[in-house]
Amino acid sequence: MLETLLNVGQLQLLRKQIFFTLNQNARCFARNYTSALANLNEALLNEVKAFEKGLVSQYPSDEELAKVSVLLDWVGLGDPYAKIYITTRSIPYMALLVFVFTSSQVPRFQHDKALDCLLCKKTGEGIMPFLLGLQTLLRQFHPTVHKQFVLYCCQYTKSYMLNSTFSIKQQEIPHEALSMMQFLDEYVDYSGLTRSEITKHIPPVIFDLFKYGIATYVDS
Repeated sequence: MLETLLNVGQLQLLRKQIFFTLNQNARCFARNYTSALANLNEALLNEVKAFEKGLVSQYPSDEELAKVSVLLDWVGLGDPYAKIYITTRSIPYMALLVFVFTSSQVPRFQHDKALDCLLCKKTGEGIMPFLLGLQTLLRQFHPTVHKQFVLYCCQYTKSYMLNSTFSIKQQEIPHEALSMMQFLDEYVDYSGLTRSEITKHIPPVIFDLFKYGIATYVDS
């Protein structure tokens, strides 16, 4: 499973780079067309939001949305990280299964002070492919699965921090908690979730302390 997620993550990085190149060329050689598509996309998004709020009674047709999505991809305005590629059925305990797998992999990474990111202890590779592959997998399921996964990660972090708080021998924050906190910090940036999804379960003061210096406790 790890190799599959890493491959998916690498492909997502390539897709993101391709989209960026397409968008730069489209802005240069088809500026008016690109701007028109961007405005059309914004109008459709506003229409969808208005429908969800009950302000309008008609939802944009699936055929119309599909056509616009293809056109947006052609000019690099799509977001491969946010796409749903396949239709999946509900799988019991999916969030728990993914969390158990993630909790076994995250401790293999440690924070690098120079690069300010998680790197694999053995190979020195970054965590980005794993992170993108993981969020792509979870995005194919219902959003509640995604949020439940984050909840498990937060509970995992708090359990280690509470254990170190009440332990006489262990005064420093456990490596597992720091690695998971760093993982969550980077995961939020690419998963489409907001920071509030984490601060619902982990007090904001702890998250802020981590952001402003707790990571220095991790050996580089």
